[in-house]
Amino acid sequence: MLNCFGMVDLVRLQAPLVEFLIREAFTMRTLSNCQHSCVAYWLPAVSDDEERTRLERLLRNIQHQQGVTSSASASMLRRQLK
Repeated sequence: MLNCFGMVDLVRLQAPLVEFLIREAFTMRTLSNCQHSCVAYWLPAVSDDEERTRLERLLRNIQHQQGVTSSASASMLRRQLK
Protein backbone atom coordinates (compact mmCIF):
# COMPACT_ATOMS: atom_id res chain seq x y z
CA MET A 1 0.00 0.00 0.00
CA LEU A 2 2.81 2.42 0.91
CA ASN A 3 4.56 1.71 -2.38
CA CYS A 4 1.29 2.20 -4.25
CA PHE A 5 0.97 5.67 -2.71
CA GLY A 6 4.29 6.49 -4.34
CA MET A 7 3.26 5.08 -7.70
CA VAL A 8 0.02 7.09 -7.88
CA ASP A 9 1.58 10.37 -6.69
CA LEU A 10 0.18 10.14 -3.15
CA VAL A 11 3.52 10.07 -1.32
CA ARG A 12 2.12 12.68 1.08
CA LEU A 13 -0.12 9.96 2.56
CA GLN A 14 2.73 7.60 3.47
CA ALA A 15 3.92 9.33 6.65
CA PRO A 16 0.45 9.91 8.16
CA LEU A 17 -0.44 6.25 7.63
CA VAL A 18 2.83 5.01 9.15
CA GLU A 19 2.45 7.43 12.06
CA PHE A 20 -1.03 6.04 12.71
CA LEU A 21 0.32 2.47 12.57
CA ILE A 22 3.20 3.31 14.92
CA ARG A 23 0.83 4.87 17.46
CA GLU A 24 -1.58 1.95 17.23
CA ALA A 25 1.19 -0.65 17.52
CA PHE A 26 3.36 0.95 20.21
CA THR A 27 1.14 3.35 22.15
CA MET A 28 -2.40 2.00 21.96
CA ARG A 29 -1.21 -1.61 21.57
CA THR A 30 -4.21 -2.41 19.35
CA LEU A 31 -1.76 -3.56 16.66
CA SER A 32 1.03 -4.77 18.94
CA ASN A 33 1.58 -7.84 16.76
CA CYS A 34 2.58 -5.42 13.96
CA GLN A 35 5.49 -3.81 15.80
CA HIS A 36 8.09 -5.74 13.83
CA SER A 37 6.47 -4.76 10.52
CA CYS A 38 6.35 -1.10 11.57
CA VAL A 39 10.09 -1.04 12.19
CA ALA A 40 11.33 -3.43 9.51
CA TYR A 41 9.06 -2.62 6.58
CA TRP A 42 6.63 0.27 6.89
CA LEU A 43 8.92 2.90 8.40
CA PRO A 44 11.73 2.35 5.84
CA ALA A 45 9.13 2.50 3.02
CA VAL A 46 8.36 6.18 3.69
CA SER A 47 9.89 7.97 0.70
CA ASP A 48 10.31 11.43 2.21
CA ASP A 49 13.60 11.46 4.15
CA GLU A 50 12.49 14.21 6.55
CA GLU A 51 9.22 12.48 7.33
CA ARG A 52 10.96 9.13 7.81
CA THR A 53 13.45 10.74 10.21
CA ARG A 54 10.58 12.38 12.11
CA LEU A 55 8.80 9.04 12.42
CA GLU A 56 11.99 7.32 13.60
CA ARG A 57 12.31 10.00 16.29
CA LEU A 58 8.65 9.53 17.24
CA LEU A 59 9.14 5.79 17.62
CA ARG A 60 12.30 6.25 19.70
CA ASN A 61 10.46 8.72 21.95
CA ILE A 62 7.52 6.36 22.42
CA GLN A 63 9.84 3.49 23.26
CA HIS A 64 11.85 5.67 25.63
CA GLN A 65 8.67 6.83 27.42
CA GLN A 66 7.61 3.22 27.82
CA GLY A 67 11.03 2.23 29.11
CA VAL A 68 11.66 -0.05 26.15
CA THR A 69 15.39 -0.47 25.86
CA SER A 70 15.96 -4.13 25.19
CA SER A 71 12.94 -5.21 23.19
CA ALA A 72 13.33 -6.69 19.74
CA SER A 73 11.76 -3.63 18.13
CA ALA A 74 14.08 -1.22 19.95
CA SER A 75 17.19 -3.14 18.94
CA MET A 76 15.91 -3.52 15.39
CA LEU A 77 15.34 0.24 15.17
CA ARG A 78 18.85 0.88 16.40
CA ARG A 79 20.26 -1.45 13.72
CA GLN A 80 18.18 0.23 11.01
CA LEU A 81 19.37 3.69 12.00
CA LYS A 82 23.07 2.78 11.73
